[in-house]
Amino acid sequence: MSAASNAAARVNSLDWQRISQELDSQGSIVLERLISVDQCQALAAMYPKDELFRSRVVMGGHGFGRGEYKYFNCPLPDINCGIAYWTLCTLGSGRKPLERGNGQRN
Repeated sequence: MSAASNAAARVNSLDWQRISQELDSQGSIVLERLISVDQCQALAAMYPKDELFRSRVVMGGHGFGRGEYKYFNCPLPDINCGIAYWTLCTLGSGRKPLERGNGQRN
C-alpha cells in the first residue's frame, strides 16, 4: 500500500460524524495517530517558513484571544500531511473528508 493510500485509509477510518459533533460542542478534538510522530514534527518544523504559507491570521487582531494560524500554499506538503490538513480544513464546510480528491485544493 502506498503512503498516499495508507494516509487516506487512516483518514477515512475515523468517525467523522463524532469528530464533527465534538468540534461543534467543544471547539477542539485530538485525532490520535492520524499522522506519525515524525510527520507531526516535520509539519511543525514548516511553521516558521513563511514561503510555504499563503496567509497568516493573528487571533487577537480579530478579537478571538491569543495565537495565530497559517494557511498553506498549494500544493500542500507531503501527501500524508496534506491529507490530514485538507481533511481538517473541510470539516467546517459540511463535506465528507476527502470528498474533493487527494488532499489538493480545487
